[in-house]
Amino acid sequence: MFHKLKQTRHQAKSKPSCSTMDLSPVQNDDTDNTPFVFPNKRKIASNDFNGSSTSKKYVLDPTLLCKQNQFNCLTDHNYISSDDLVDTTKQHPTDTSSKKPKIPPIFLHEVNNYQEIIKDIKNIISDEFHTVVKGNSIKINLTDTSDFRKLTKFYEDSGIKFHTFQNPEDRKLEVVVRNVPTSLTEDEVKTELLSLNLPIVK
Repeated sequence: MFHKLKQTRHQAKSKPSCSTMDLSPVQNDDTDNTPFVFPNKRKIASNDFNGSSTSKKYVLDPTLLCKQNQFNCLTDHNYISSDDLVDTTKQHPTDTSSKKPKIPPIFLHEVNNYQEIIKDIKNIISDEFHTVVKGNSIKINLTDTSDFRKLTKFYEDSGIKFHTFQNPEDRKLEVVVRNVPTSLTEDEVKTELLSLNLPIVK
């Protein structure tokens, strides 16, 4: 019995291993000039920051901000003109006919140089505006549609990272025509719509 157990242990020790690992130290090859290639990343559909000089002036070094302003940062910073102050002593009837269309806000991200942002806005637009600051983002509320187009075009041309929503005045009219006789062709329907000064997109 002892002889068989000893023989079994001897066979287990002499059994070859399934795999081996080279533990020798790795030698640095200074002659290898193969450049390192970064993997491709998916692009996100947005107006990305392109590093232009105009967009860089909206970003300050955080270490410089501590030296320039020794006070705590405010969570909200509103630029409101004196015309926006409401006089509670007088009651004015609301006129719904002269109500202006709502203009979507413009958001700037990863910015902290608010003086330059406000200066550019004042140089571009001609009507009033309001801004709200939250962290490293600023929300710009405009009151005129033409100012909205001019400011968004300026940010696009300058490579400023921003996002907004479609202006209601720029939305196209979409209609569904029902109960059209099947005998009419597509060309006849298009001709009739064009005669009514209705543009056709597709």
